[in-house]
Amino acid sequence: MKSQISKKPKILVVDDEPDNLDLLYRTFYRDYKVLRADSGPAALEMLDQEGDVAVIISDQRMPMMSGTEFLSRTAVKYPDIIRIILTGYTDVEDLVEAINAGKVFKYVTKPWEAQELKEVVRQALDTYNVVKLRTQELYRTLRRESLLNTVINTIRNAQYTRQGESPLRQILQTIVESVGQMLEADICILRPIVDEQMAEEWFVYEKPKIITEHEDSQPTAEKVDAHSYAVLGQTVWETKEVEVVNDIATTEHFEASNTENQERIIAYQKADIRSSLVVPLITQNELMAVLALHQCGQPRNWKDDEIQLAVMVADQAVLALSQVRAYEQVHALAQRATLVNTITTAIRSSLDPQDIFAAITQQLGQALKVDGCALSLWTEEDEFVQCVGLYDSTQASALSGKQLEEELKANNGSLKHALPQSLVPINENPVLQQLLQTQKPVVSNDLVGNAQLGGADLPLREPAKALLVVPLIVDGKIIGSISLRQTEKLRRWQQTEIELAEAVASQAAIAVQQAKLYQKTQENERRVQQLNTYLTESVLKRFLPPGMVKQCATGTMSLDLRPEPRLITILFSDIVGFTQLSNTLRSRRVAQLLNEYLEAMTKAVFDNGGAVDKFMGDAILALFGAPEELTPNEQVRRSIAAARQMHKSLEELNQRWQEQGIVGSEGRPPVQFRCGIHQGTAVVGMFGSAERSDYTAIGPSVNIAARLQVAAEPNSILVSAVVADYLEDEEITKGSSLNLKGIDETVLTFSVDVNPVVKKATNPTSTGFGWDFKF
Repeated sequence: MKSQISKKPKILVVDDEPDNLDLLYRTFYRDYKVLRADSGPAALEMLDQEGDVAVIISDQRMPMMSGTEFLSRTAVKYPDIIRIILTGYTDVEDLVEAINAGKVFKYVTKPWEAQELKEVVRQALDTYNVVKLRTQELYRTLRRESLLNTVINTIRNAQYTRQGESPLRQILQTIVESVGQMLEADICILRPIVDEQMAEEWFVYEKPKIITEHEDSQPTAEKVDAHSYAVLGQTVWETKEVEVVNDIATTEHFEASNTENQERIIAYQKADIRSSLVVPLITQNELMAVLALHQCGQPRNWKDDEIQLAVMVADQAVLALSQVRAYEQVHALAQRATLVNTITTAIRSSLDPQDIFAAITQQLGQALKVDGCALSLWTEEDEFVQCVGLYDSTQASALSGKQLEEELKANNGSLKHALPQSLVPINENPVLQQLLQTQKPVVSNDLVGNAQLGGADLPLREPAKALLVVPLIVDGKIIGSISLRQTEKLRRWQQTEIELAEAVASQAAIAVQQAKLYQKTQENERRVQQLNTYLTESVLKRFLPPGMVKQCATGTMSLDLRPEPRLITILFSDIVGFTQLSNTLRSRRVAQLLNEYLEAMTKAVFDNGGAVDKFMGDAILALFGAPEELTPNEQVRRSIAAARQMHKSLEELNQRWQEQGIVGSEGRPPVQFRCGIHQGTAVVGMFGSAERSDYTAIGPSVNIAARLQVAAEPNSILVSAVVADYLEDEEITKGSSLNLKGIDETVLTFSVDVNPVVKKATNPTSTGFGWDFKF
């Protein structure tokens, strides 16, 4: 851009006669810079070279190209030039056409009067100045409108992406490029202000590099490398006033008295910046950003209209910036609410704390786009922190302790993704100590350059360059922390990000408390279950088989012990002459004998799925069909099998007792038993008081079984007709009828063979000999 315009206006005289050219030159050279051409084509070439010509004086009659034709061509390419034609003859039609078309200002006939021609040229120059001024004003207006329209349309058409990303970067980059191109600046920079500090990210436009004629490519914008980007960032500073620097060499803006100005001067020298225009973007007295335009290589006098245009664009840009910032704040609040709701849902939907911790770190890590996020549990009294959840941006999902346990089992004790743990004790960790002292987030935008926190050791997989640690606080006490890290580059943590992390930390503290409550509940539940199992086994094993007791204790079988009428089969048995026998033995021997007997009888009942109701001295009451429901036929089958096993077990006991000299000597015969079995309805359930109760059966059916036992012969099984109906004829022998006290009907009795009978084989695949076997 040219900084000055020549003091003498330029005029171009065109004539094919050298004398006329010399005459015109001598007429105007004192007041004007006179350019001469002897033909129309030569004049056009000269205009291409000189450009800024105020008046053209051309002869009409010239070879190759007439005056009107030449002026018509200049009118298209150089519309602001004032055109005068000289003619020596009257070509009315051509002149009238040229004048009417606006291509000729005036015509002067030959020979001309010098003073008259000077007056015509002076009028033409005045006209030229007015036209040029209006053209410049129109150009400035159009340029301003074009730039404002570009900025406004950019703001209006900017939209958030599907991922919710802000259009702010697109808006600011477009503003920078538009302003830089419109004002023909070599460099244009827009640097936002965030949290009252210059942002780490700024937007740069550099004037396209002009390719020489030896290079066969089009002009392209120079790519700003990382080094140049950092240098250009130092050429913008915070200011609330428009600052104009026409020449860096003569300005007093930069005094080398402080480090900041020294660094700025060095940055200006590296970028070869000679002139600058710095415009602040301010709304409601708050500095939102700074716009800087730089001229490189040579000084530049910034014009008032350029400054005004930059200020107008800044006013529009700051409105867009404030609106987007407001939307971003709303968006951040919405994101915060969404994230907190997501984490709350995860807490509510799962009782497993490890899954909750993994969800918290993953959701927060992805929301803030960090390289890693770790959730650790610790208190001031602990020695080391315990990492319970870790999000790593290089992994598909967050890791929890549960997943690591499963991986440990699957890989024979080796872990590929083991949660990292801190090696520095809590009392030696500067980050955690600062947390304990302030109970506020610890923020480090540059952990490497932070000498105070440089030795921090946290459960992170890689060393961090930027770190944000927020505490988990419950009842005024820290119970853990969330650590967010950047490993690839430095990061200035925004206030909205810190607030979001704190909100998540509050939810995480709730999750930790919930996890502790859940673990405590699980432990209590386990203890209650153990107690219930113990109590269940202690109660039920007194009258139920071990298999049934185990089913009840594990919950695979449900028993209803409330008293209710039920069809059952009752077995009564006792020892024949036990009172006589006990009189001949010492009490300890009697107790030993009776316990061995009852143990064997109980085993026989349990082996066949019966329930022992009670012991009454040497007598045993057993039930079949309660509490486990059985069909009548199955009840009889089991009760008969139990009675036969009792008989057989007694024979084995007698043999052992004879060997021990308990029976079979000193007039003590072998022990014998009687057994009575009846099937009928009885009320079965728990009977007793709140302090003590027993499971038993009451009713006439129980009495009948007891009377049958009394009426039975020694070592025999006596059953009622109801029971005998389910037995084979070969197994039973009809006995006498009994009239029992309290029973209205006569009870028919049948004696059952104490040894089981094998039926004749009718199946061709059986033994087929037709013999009966007794065991």
